[in-house]
Amino acid sequence: MTFSLLVMDGQRRFMVAAAATKTLSVGASVMAIRPRIGGVLSQALTNPELRGLGFENLASGLDPKLALEASLAKDNDLETRQMALMNMSGDSAFRTGSECLSMAGGVAEAGFAIIGNLLSGPDVIQSMRNKFRPVEGLADLSKLAMEMMFAGQTAGGDSRGLQSAAILGRDMLAMGSDYSVAEIDIRVDEHETPLQELDRILKLALAEERLRLLA
Repeated sequence: MTFSLLVMDGQRRFMVAAAATKTLSVGASVMAIRPRIGGVLSQALTNPELRGLGFENLASGLDPKLALEASLAKDNDLETRQMALMNMSGDSAFRTGSECLSMAGGVAEAGFAIIGNLLSGPDVIQSMRNKFRPVEGLADLSKLAMEMMFAGQTAGGDSRGLQSAAILGRDMLAMGSDYSVAEIDIRVDEHETPLQELDRILKLALAEERLRLLA
């Protein structure tokens, strides 16, 4: 029902998450990034609590694969979940439960993770992966995330179409808390072309001096 990603820049300072789906308000439940810890994606039959568990396990020092396993071990419906984690080093891991709706899958490599379910086909994930390249700075990383999302949509995306999309970007070296404001946090909760609308708003945000100084 959703395709999403985590990407980190070459300096390992900035992390961006993005997601799109054929339901309302994808940005409210699927993705989260916490400075000095990492990023989490939780989708399919989404369990938002997995985001907190993911952060706890990453913060304890577990690598993403072990942190993911430890998080899902506390979920009684883990086979309906799809989850990805990334740590401060850009290491990543993902898991797709056996009961996630097909086409479902993902990829996790150094600097990025991509997951998707109820996709139109395997080309969605591969097309997104093919767009990844090393970049530096929050502005270029955000643009890269959008390129990857558009590539997934062009390859078919969510088999039902799209209704919402979101992008989240953080300075991973900041002293962030649950109450700190993200450098980028844009959500298109309901729109006929949510990725295009998200991209339009992102370009406005990146034009602000405060964000240009971070790039």
